Amino acid sequence: MRAKLILPFLILYLFCHLLSVQGHEVDTVNPGSDKNVASSQVYEVTSEGAWCWFADPRALHYENEKGTINKTYIGYIDIHGNIKAMQYDFKKKRQDEVLIRSYFQPDDHNNPTFLVLPDERIMIFYSRHTDEPCFYYRISRIPGDITTLREEKVIKTKDNTTYPSPFILSDDPEHIYLCWRGIGWHPTIAKLSLPDQNDQVAVEWGPYQIVQSTGARPYAKYMSNGKDKIYFAYTTGHPDNENPNFLYFNYIDVHSLQLKDVKGNTLSTIADGTFKVNKTGDYVRQYPSTLVDNPSARDWVWQVALDENDNPVIAMVRISSDKNSHDYYYAKWNGHEWKKTFLGNAGGHFHQTPNLEKCYSAGMTIDPSNANHVYCSLPVEGKQGKVYEIVKFILNEAGEVVSTEAVTQDSQQNNVRPYIIPDSKNTPLRLTWMYGNYYDWIVSSRYPEGYCTGIACDFKGFPGAKKKKNVVAEKDFKFNPKVAFVLEQTVTLDADNYQGCLLQLGDLQYYLNGQTMKPEVRYNGKVYPSTNILGTSDCWKTTSRNTGGEWYTPQKYGSFKLELEYKKGVLCVYINGLLDQKIEIMRRKVLRDFVIGVLLLFVLPLAELSVAIAQESVFTVQQPDFQKSPYTGMTRQHWIQAGEYLLKGAFGYIHTLDDQMYFPKQLDKTYPNNDGQVPVAKLEGLARTLFIAAPLLKDNPELVMNGIRVADYYRHQLVGISNPKSPSFIPHRKGGPSQTLLELGSLAISMKAAQAVLWDPLTKAQKDSLAVTMLSYGEGPTIGSNWMFFNVFILSFLKDQGYAVDESYLESNLKKLLARYRGEGWYNDAPAYDYYSAWAYQTYGPIWAEMFGKKQFPQLVQQFMANQHDMVANYPYMFSRDGKMNMWGRSICYRFAATAPLSLWEYDKSGDVNYGWIRRIASSTLLQFLENPKFLEEGVPTMGFYGPFAPAVQIYSCRGSVYWCGKAFLSLLLPENSDFWSATENNGPWDKELKKGNVYNKFQPGTNLLITNYPNSGGAEMRSWCHETVAKDWQKFRSTENYNKLAYNTEFPWMADGKNGEISMNYGTKNQKGEWEVLRLYTFQSFKDGIYRRDAVLETDSTVRYQLADIPLPNGILRVDKVSVSEPTEICLGHYSLPRLNGVFKETSRRVGKLDIPVIDNGEYELAMIPLAGWDKLYTSYPKGLHPVSDECALIMASDKLAGSKIYMTLQLWKKNEAKNGFTKKELNPVRSIEISEDKKQVTVRLDTKEIKTILFE
Repeated sequence: MRAKLILPFLILYLFCHLLSVQGHEVDTVNPGSDKNVASSQVYEVTSEGAWCWFADPRALHYENEKGTINKTYIGYIDIHGNIKAMQYDFKKKRQDEVLIRSYFQPDDHNNPTFLVLPDERIMIFYSRHTDEPCFYYRISRIPGDITTLREEKVIKTKDNTTYPSPFILSDDPEHIYLCWRGIGWHPTIAKLSLPDQNDQVAVEWGPYQIVQSTGARPYAKYMSNGKDKIYFAYTTGHPDNENPNFLYFNYIDVHSLQLKDVKGNTLSTIADGTFKVNKTGDYVRQYPSTLVDNPSARDWVWQVALDENDNPVIAMVRISSDKNSHDYYYAKWNGHEWKKTFLGNAGGHFHQTPNLEKCYSAGMTIDPSNANHVYCSLPVEGKQGKVYEIVKFILNEAGEVVSTEAVTQDSQQNNVRPYIIPDSKNTPLRLTWMYGNYYDWIVSSRYPEGYCTGIACDFKGFPGAKKKKNVVAEKDFKFNPKVAFVLEQTVTLDADNYQGCLLQLGDLQYYLNGQTMKPEVRYNGKVYPSTNILGTSDCWKTTSRNTGGEWYTPQKYGSFKLELEYKKGVLCVYINGLLDQKIEIMRRKVLRDFVIGVLLLFVLPLAELSVAIAQESVFTVQQPDFQKSPYTGMTRQHWIQAGEYLLKGAFGYIHTLDDQMYFPKQLDKTYPNNDGQVPVAKLEGLARTLFIAAPLLKDNPELVMNGIRVADYYRHQLVGISNPKSPSFIPHRKGGPSQTLLELGSLAISMKAAQAVLWDPLTKAQKDSLAVTMLSYGEGPTIGSNWMFFNVFILSFLKDQGYAVDESYLESNLKKLLARYRGEGWYNDAPAYDYYSAWAYQTYGPIWAEMFGKKQFPQLVQQFMANQHDMVANYPYMFSRDGKMNMWGRSICYRFAATAPLSLWEYDKSGDVNYGWIRRIASSTLLQFLENPKFLEEGVPTMGFYGPFAPAVQIYSCRGSVYWCGKAFLSLLLPENSDFWSATENNGPWDKELKKGNVYNKFQPGTNLLITNYPNSGGAEMRSWCHETVAKDWQKFRSTENYNKLAYNTEFPWMADGKNGEISMNYGTKNQKGEWEVLRLYTFQSFKDGIYRRDAVLETDSTVRYQLADIPLPNGILRVDKVSVSEPTEICLGHYSLPRLNGVFKETSRRVGKLDIPVIDNGEYELAMIPLAGWDKLYTSYPKGLHPVSDECALIMASDKLAGSKIYMTLQLWKKNEAKNGFTKKELNPVRSIEISEDKKQVTVRLDTKEIKTILFE
């Protein structure tokens, strides 16, 4: 067996290796030059580029132990706002200049910084200078290769950002430590998660301000020891403003997250508050080990490094009071004090603009591999006059200069801001710097030339272009994925029509998206959008000199040089010589299909492994906004991300526009069960995913999923509905109502929601054809339930678009729907009360009113909106304190569709809606499922509550049905400034009105429903309708656990009934067949004095009668029930059940009165059941396969053998394990006394609260 396994795993290894290298297989043109900018040892990296010296590492070398990666990355920004990087590949001996981001604030403070992730991918950070509260980043798709950058992501912060300096430390390799100038313009730190599979990171600690200075803007330089410390040197403030300007040194211990001085003395715990620094004599005496230099002049810092003994060294400059003289110093900690060595005078500011930034020295850098080597830019008299040259200073261990060497000489232009590339010790490329003219750090109308420098280095690189093979001309060439080619072309653009196809090569198209201004490669139905705008930031040249946070209109190109290179399935796109996109058009799919075949043929059967080929990811809230949403962190933008997360899984099945939304079947009981049912299953997938897609498309018409333009896909599918040649074709109605009616009605909602994207672009012929198909169903028969809404939406939508419809039929259906209203916000859905009242009636009614009703039937709108208003005082109480929904009623796999009506209360103008509370509920319910690892399988929501759970699923559902949950995303139709999205989250009445130690009942007279809130646990409970026999329940859901439980609680998702009498929250009776039969034929009697009364009879024997009384208590339920039978039998009663969570169940025994009662505990809740009267036996059970949360669950039950009639009194208690203290004696004894009359017609209960409850029986 062992030998048999070698081959498939060897194949897997080779496959992984192929994937890791395939992105490198296109020979690319060297976009740089071998131009000698100074001497024979000085070479150009790029002709346009610059950097500031506070964001590092601005360059980086990485070579892995396997020898597969040996590369250097140098990053910079040019005056056109292009953030760029040169990648030198020493293995393949080539270099590529990559466009990281076009159209950025043209400011040299915005250079990128680099980080190697544990999986060897390269992460690149960048941000605007001081005026935007976020960081941007991109991550390479392939380890070590920045030519394969994925889409740009954003980390939002509260405060503005500048100078990102990232670290990963070996003692905490699971986090990124990011330092920057942030809070209050001061040194700031945060701990981030590593990127997930979607490249999203989360802020897990911080951000925190590290120190507080008396100066307005301390300037800091950071470095780490790579293990457990982050060192930084910083000034009091900007030397322009501070005279004197002190220099300080501290480090951060990542184990304790404390700030320490150079001797290891603790100064602060960062999360508890900032350490305060100043320039007073008292401070100097109290904290001498925090000071590097307290001069009479203006200090500034250039770099921090460690010597071979791990002692810090600092490159610093002292600037005279008049700012005209700059002296370079080398400060070294010798274990006792900072020894400062003068290196040389740097003259004044290096650049060409008088009286501007006079503290800008030409720059210095320390070699981190040998801290005794320092490189300085000094003014030197040469053949070209006085020019700034790079000079190397060599010091001894005592910190004394022993020699100097000229690195550049006789240069024509200044050489400034040198930088030794970290980890480059064993490479020929070590030193890089800026050269050329420099006028200002930002482009503006005052100094439009800005920082017009280039970047130089000490390595010749890999000069010259490789001979280009297969060069083609556009006129005669059509793309063939099997043929390599190179195409170069100058593309001319029209500024007034900046969109459309720029290049057509057969099926391959290079396209400019007019809305985003971003180019796209389109091929075979897929779209590969660029991250970068096709334009520049030259617009800044006409604006004032400032960092005001503006994004000025991009400068469009009149023309640009386009180059396409294709080889072995990979297409490279160059814009003006910069690599913009590297697209795997074919190769990865071929290899993926190959390895899946290998897995199926060899690995899976031989190893007998259960392998998930596609690993599901759990949704995480990235950069949560706990100011606006203190409970969930969720804002409208996070909801957009959640919608995209769900839609991405669905589009995993879409590869061309003709592919239909058809997902793998799950659970035998669901449909389709034959080929004839497949078309409507595909239609469900289309219509219901569009509930999510339509609001997203309204915000972003250019949305792309799996390389497919989402708008194009849905439009194509809509047109196909009435096209007999399309696989999506739906014939006109024949016969009675069908599922097709429902889905076409749903499509009508989405087409109106995103009309400009989905409907308006269709031709008149396409619209007419689709309208005829829809009308054949919309004007056809319906079912007297929520289905009438689908006729309404079809007819109202087409009427809205100018088509003739049966208006009397439309109005009739609307009135019939309104007639189903019962009060308190509840509609009856023939015959049940369940979530359909919310996610159908109270969602569709207000949407119809807003979209169509105000124009078409304004008199009916008022009734729908009045009915909606009745929900406000009732419906939110059905959710827990944490905002979670209850598992109750049919179609529960639609889950968070239960929140769909909440946002629509925005249409309610009464002023008494707590929008912060209802959004908290909506977001919490959404996360209740999206954060559950069982929610998705195969990229699609499961058929169940959390994971797959057959007892909760109905036979009318297919896998695509679950996207009914997408109606929750109709909330995105509301703008950002709506009350729903702008209100601050709150806990509504749970904070003050619902007080612990009490229980609160909210009876619904129109429906006889009872909502109960339990502040002690934070749970909400529902007692509801059920009176359906199994015999008449042909769909087998109204008679089941979906409705027949005695109660439903948000904290305890219901357990299915077992065949051996495992019954939770219901009575079981041994019927005449010897089978356990639960109650399902309930008749409501009354609700008075906190007592909810129902009667029930057994379906198979109406002589078995239950008179039920539920009394909710602060920590559970007191049941007082009278059971009567005509023949002796056995009955049982079950408590709520507990799922197994992270460990084993704990079962203990507690003494209550004269009884020892079992208590079960799953780590989150404790349950106890106490028989006060009637019961013979109390026991625990651990059923398997019956619970929606876990395979095994725990249950407490009571049983008795009954003849005649008897009164049973039972306490069903629960306690949340927040303090891990367990039930107190008081909590287990809420009943002080009970009295049962001899004729069993009256029970009197005295509670420990001194309340008296009287229950009368017949």
